[in-house]
Amino acid sequence: MALAGAGGAAALAQRVDWASAKLCLGELGVRAPLAVVPYFIVLLVDSMGWRSTFESRPPLWTLWRIRAATEAVVVSLPAGVAFGESLRVAMVHRELGLPVSAASANAIVNKVAIAMAQGLFVFGTAALSLWSFDLPALSAAVGLHPFSLTVAFAGWLLLAGALLWLARAKPLARLVQWLTPLGGQALRGRSERIVEIATQVDGGLAMFARLSYSQRTRALSLFLPGWVALGAENWVVLSLLGQAKVGLSAAMAIEALVSLVRIGFFFVPGALGAQEVSYYGLLRACGVANPGAVAAAFMIVKRSREIFWIAVGYIILAFGPSRARRAGTALASGATSETIDSSNAGASVDPSAPGPR
Repeated sequence: MALAGAGGAAALAQRVDWASAKLCLGELGVRAPLAVVPYFIVLLVDSMGWRSTFESRPPLWTLWRIRAATEAVVVSLPAGVAFGESLRVAMVHRELGLPVSAASANAIVNKVAIAMAQGLFVFGTAALSLWSFDLPALSAAVGLHPFSLTVAFAGWLLLAGALLWLARAKPLARLVQWLTPLGGQALRGRSERIVEIATQVDGGLAMFARLSYSQRTRALSLFLPGWVALGAENWVVLSLLGQAKVGLSAAMAIEALVSLVRIGFFFVPGALGAQEVSYYGLLRACGVANPGAVAAAFMIVKRSREIFWIAVGYIILAFGPSRARRAGTALASGATSETIDSSNAGASVDPSAPGPR
C-alpha cells in the first residue's frame, strides 16, 4: 500500500502543471494562515464530543491538548492509529488519574462514537450530493443513486445495531475462551493475555451501551459537526485558492469519500499518496479546470496545515505538563500498562477525579 501510494503520487506529480499550481498558490496571499483555523475547530468540537463520553466533565482544555498531541502521532507515524490510541490511554491515565483499564475502555467508547458519526457524515453528504445542483458530475463519477444510498444506509443501521448487540452481549471473551483449546499450544500459552484484551474490548463496548441516551446523542451530535468542519476546511482552502466553483456541499462530499480512503491506508503516515490521488480524481469529477494544478496547490496547503498541527502536537508532548511528558516517555520506551501503573504508585489521585460511565 505504501508503494502504491508513493507510485500514485509520483505519477500525479508528472501530470501537474507546476507553473499553474504556483499561480494558484499565489491566490492565498496574506490569507494563508486562515487555512489552519478550521482544524482548530475540528479538534475543539471533537474534544467536546469526547468530553460527553465521561460521567463527569474533565477540563475541556486538557482533553483538547490530549487530542492534539495524539492526532500528531496518528498522522506522522506508520500505523500511527495504534501508537496514538495507546498514547491517548497513557495521557488520560496521567492527566485525569483514571486507571489504565478505564482509560482503555473510554478509548473504545470514543472510537465507536466517532465511527458512527463518520458513517452519518458519509451517508449524509452522499444524500446531499444526489440533489445538490453543484454535484451532478461527482455523483455520476462515484456511482451514487438513490438505491445504492438506501442500501448503504441500511448497512450502516445494521452495523450500529450489531455494535449495540455486542455491547450488551459481551461475547468476545467467551468466544476467545471457546476457541483457545482449538488453537494449539502456542495460543493456549497466551490465552490469559488474549482473554484479558477481549474482556477489555467487551468492557469498552458495554460502557458505550451503558451511556444514557442523552449522552450518546450528545456525543454523536458533537462528533458529527467535527466531520462537517473537516469537510468545510476543504471549501475554505479551495476558496482561498480561487476555486469558488466548488461549493460547500461538494467540498464535504469530497472529504467524506477521502475519509474512506484514509481508512484503507491507515498504516501509511497521513495516507501519503492515496490522499493526493483521491483529491485529484474528485476535483476532476467536480469539473475543476486544470485539476492537476489545483489538486497540487490544494494538497500543498493541506499538508502544510498537517505539518503545523503535527508540530503543535509534539510541542504539547515536549513542553506540556510533566505528567503528559512521562506518559509519552513511558509509551516510547515500550512500557506495559502494568509498568505505567507501577510508576504511578503512591501518587495522590483525587477520589473525585472524573471517570467514564
